[in-house]
Amino acid sequence: MKTFKNFILEEGGAQIPTDSNAFFVGAAGLSSEKVPHDIDDADVKSKVNAILGQTAVSEWLNPKAAVAQMEAKLSLLGLNKTGEGDLEFASESGSFDLQFNRYGVVTGKTVDTPHDEFEREEKIVSLNVKYEQNENGTYKVIGSLV
Repeated sequence: MKTFKNFILEEGGAQIPTDSNAFFVGAAGLSSEKVPHDIDDADVKSKVNAILGQTAVSEWLNPKAAVAQMEAKLSLLGLNKTGEGDLEFASESGSFDLQFNRYGVVTGKTVDTPHDEFEREEKIVSLNVKYEQNENGTYKVIGSLV
């Protein structure tokens, strides 16, 4: 059985420190990866788009189910859909944008905020959804963060 120290060394590729005050370099887990919650980073956005692109592999009888699956995947990152508008798939193909906010609206105070006011911050991310109806009546739905 592996010890935890061996697991850390194997997974992270760290070297055993020779000095008792030295830190492990390249610890295990996602330490070498970018923080997955940094949606503004291009690498993270491309990885999230790859996960959202998994819905494009399938053919959907109900395109709203594909959009709901993308919403569920984005909710794991703390992105929640703003507005409750009903989705319309009126034509055989088209595209539309859905707005998502990050962790809701952040309300609070900073050092510069007057005592009788609050600051509100809202991070908005847009999901572009493209759809097209196939000859057999199923839909191909592709979503990506813009």
